[in-house]
Amino acid sequence: MKVYLLFLLMLLGGTAGAQEAPFRFSPLPLNTTTNTAVYTAVIPVTDTTKDQLFTRAKQWVSKVAPTYKASAHHINPETGALQFRGRIKKGQESFGFQLAVAVEDGSYTYQLDNITHTQPQNARQGKYSSPDPVTTPIEALVYTRPRKSRDKKLTQIDTHLRAVLDSLNLAMQGKPTGLTTQL
Repeated sequence: MKVYLLFLLMLLGGTAGAQEAPFRFSPLPLNTTTNTAVYTAVIPVTDTTKDQLFTRAKQWVSKVAPTYKASAHHINPETGALQFRGRIKKGQESFGFQLAVAVEDGSYTYQLDNITHTQPQNARQGKYSSPDPVTTPIEALVYTRPRKSRDKKLTQIDTHLRAVLDSLNLAMQGKPTGLTTQL
């Protein structure tokens, strides 16, 4: 009986120690209802009007448009909404995204979503390889089997997208912006 009790204590003690670090599925923030990668936040900006924030957002887009190969496709000064698509090229791969900014008196909201990943034509060698680059939603990479190369690529994408958002936040706070990260 004592042997069984000792065995049970060792078994329970071993499993409790093994569960210290929780499993991290993806470095990208995932929306639990839509299962898509979405960066979103409401940022307060003290002592600023809606018009000032909208002007800052437009200036930021025009400044970073060449860097991110961005194109503004929706600008509405009445509602304070601005939306554009951007692309970050890293070697032969590229990552696309859509950024929407909505301004109000004293705050603004951003939402970065529709993230895509484009692979070059030689990345998919095999029987069914495509002669053209292949563009897929980032969720196709997020929901594949976890492995080191997948985690490294997702971390790299997360770093680049957070640099975009940091640049936006600096511009909206009225501080001088400079793209300090090399893409």
